Formats: sequence, C-alpha cells, structure tokens
Amino acid sequence: MAYLINFIAEMTFCHSQDLLVQLEQRARELDVPASYEGIVGESALSLPLNMLIFCRRSAASLSWSGNPIASNTYPHQHHRHVLIVALKGSGLVWIDSRGFMLEPGQAILVSPYQKHSYTDITSSKITWLFVTFEHSRCELMDNLRSRPASPLSDQALRSLGDLLAAWRTDQRDSSNILLLALLLRWIGREVPLRRRALATRHGSAISALVGKINRIAFEHRNRAVSIEEVSAKVGMSPSHLRATFRKATGQSLGNHLRDFRLQYACSLLADKSRRLAGIAETCGYESQFTFSRAFSKAYGCSPRAYRARLVEGTVARAPSTRPDAD
Repeated sequence: MAYLINFIAEMTFCHSQDLLVQLEQRARELDVPASYEGIVGESALSLPLNMLIFCRRSAASLSWSGNPIASNTYPHQHHRHVLIVALKGSGLVWIDSRGFMLEPGQAILVSPYQKHSYTDITSSKITWLFVTFEHSRCELMDNLRSRPASPLSDQALRSLGDLLAAWRTDQRDSSNILLLALLLRWIGREVPLRRRALATRHGSAISALVGKINRIAFEHRNRAVSIEEVSAKVGMSPSHLRATFRKATGQSLGNHLRDFRLQYACSLLADKSRRLAGIAETCGYESQFTFSRAFSKAYGCSPRAYRARLVEGTVARAPSTRPDAD
C-alpha cells in the first residue's frame, strides 16, 4: 500500500487547493437522498489475482505471431486473462479465429483458454503492454470477453499510469491489485453491456462451450483427447459437438484438440536441454517417430528444424486448417 499512500499524500499536499475546489463543486451537484438507508452495492468485490506486467518492444517479440485461419503461425493459449494495451504500433489480435485491430491508445482482453496470436504488425518497433492475471468469473469479465479493442478514456489512461508507477515501485504491493481492478472498471465503462437478447445468450453459450473445450484440452495437453471424451464432459453427442464447434470457429474439433498438444510440444522445444524422445513421451506420443511425423505434417518441418528456427529467431508455419474429417 506504500505507493497508494504516497500518491494520496502527493495529491493532497501538492494540489490540495485545486482538489478542494473540484470536490466542492462535485459535492454541491449531489442530490438530496430520498432515503438514508444507503444504496446496496456488491456484497463482495471481485478482485484480480497473481498479476504480472511486461512490455513487448518489437514485432519479433510477439512470439506467437499469425492468423491460424490464414495458415501463418501458431496461436497460443493459457489459463490467465491477458489485457493488451497498444501504446505504439498497430496490429491484428486474433482471438479464437476472429481478428480485432488494436491501435495505439486501445486495449483488448484475451480470456482464459482463448487461442490468440498476432499479425499485420505495422512496425518492427512497438510498445505493447501486457497485464496478465487471474480473475473469477463476473459480469465485467464476461462483458469484455471476445470484444473488439476499446479506446482508453482519460480516466483509464491515468489509472494505467498509476498502475505502472506502483508496479515499478514495488511489484508485491497489494495496491497494485486495487489499481488494476480500477483500470478494468474504467475499461468496462467504455464497452456497452451485452444485450440480453436470445441471439446474444446463444452466442454466450457457444463462447462458454468453446471455453470449456479449451479448458479440457489444456488440462490434458500431455495426451491425446478423443472427441468422445470431450463430448461426455460437456454433455453433448459427438456429432452435435463436431457440428457446433465447426460452425462457431470454422475449424474441425479434431484439429483443434491436436493443436493443443502440438503447442505444448513447441513450448518444450524451446528448452534446448530437453531431448526429442523425452518431449514426445511428455506429450503423450507413442514414439519419437510418431511425434516427428505429426509435427512435420502440421508445421512443414521436423521438431529438430523447428528448434533450430527458434534459436535463429524465425517462426515456424502453423498447422494446416483444411476442413479435415474429425
């Protein structure tokens, strides 16, 4: 809380007169309450947890860069929320096969287990801020899910500046969480609430289904997961699940489940100390040969060649997105 206390003290002593004038004006604008019982707010404020802030300064540093639909490069996914703020440089952020343009002064949220990647970055030098965190499900997070990039208001920009200053002062300061919660609230105010129409509820249900499938695939990415297994967990028949998933994402469910294991293998290949046979076993392949064949079919190169490209700083091709049978 040290930064928050110092910030309040600075505002009080350096700008006290201006603040008093503003506060007096706002106080006089308040209505006389019809009742003195108070207004009921949220019984428990939902706060983000386990926050991490970092900056990407070049297009090359966006390691998972590309649109899987266009067969460019391989997307990424994980269990945390990712708030991306563009401060310099523009580009497309692909979230679950949908492309959203991100311009300087805008922010976009990637929800847990959503596949995301980047393409069409306008400059080799960028300044994109990443804030990753965990958060329980709530109306604010649901409302920001799969939304186009939102312009940051003056209040949001000030909150972001306060958050960065506090983070640099002390990353373990609990006020960081409060400042992030405030920033998310300001961003949420710029996004209209989702309409409660039947079509929107249907879209939310589809989004929740895809999220559940992604969570199952992520949790079992070290082995092959069958469509029958997934369908049993989500309570749908395999045929209906295949058709629903393809309609929602434009991809076959079989390829989608395969992608999670391959992405896990890619992350392990980045560790040069790991042997290929060990990676194949960790990812649930019967043998190194089976692993290499699946990897080469998806990426157009062997795991060994892919590792060499990682060392060189180049990016491998994405898995094919042809409409294969599941």
